[in-house]
Amino acid sequence: GDSASHDAVFRQTRAQASSGNITEVAEIAKLYADNYASFRRERAERIHLYPRGLDLGTLVACQNNMNPQLLFELDRLLQDENLGVGTIICGVDEEPHIYSISDPGVMTCHDSIGFCAIGFGARQFETLFMYRGYSPFWDWLQALLLMYTAKKRAESSPGVGKYTDFYYFKGNEPGSGFLTPECLGALECYYEELRATNKMRFPGTDSI
Repeated sequence: GDSASHDAVFRQTRAQASSGNITEVAEIAKLYADNYASFRRERAERIHLYPRGLDLGTLVACQNNMNPQLLFELDRLLQDENLGVGTIICGVDEEPHIYSISDPGVMTCHDSIGFCAIGFGARQFETLFMYRGYSPFWDWLQALLLMYTAKKRAESSPGVGKYTDFYYFKGNEPGSGFLTPECLGALECYYEELRATNKMRFPGTDSI
């Protein structure tokens, strides 16, 4: 979504997490969600109320004396204001966690299903994971191939680019980082080979 809005919320969250020594993934996700909601509320207030000499406090105080149609319209504008930002926060503390934050600052935990997607291609991506019966207990190499396949399918959506970065991490274990171009090239070759033979198989499933 809007990178400027996300960057503002992200920087504030990172500063607060750092100064407060917050390391729990859930707490960081909640902090981001709170900052998201506050940023959205302030933005809506400045766009729709400030030009009329109002803020949220004066709007509530004066609502009984306002024109009902104007009050309804202002409420609609405030409710419809959307940052256009979707965020995934994931990490490992005592165990792996995946959270998503969406408008107007709603935090959702995806730990039980073990996957999450945002953006224009999210539906295509998540549909394949659900169809294949993915769970967090899959072998990670099988999960990597499924994820790569789901990303390829998501590219059919407008705005989804064909370049992909893969970042992996293992909690406190060494070896976290981006997959190298060589690894991505090998993954692409394996994907194309399986797709060409229509034998893209995953644990306990038939071909895709």
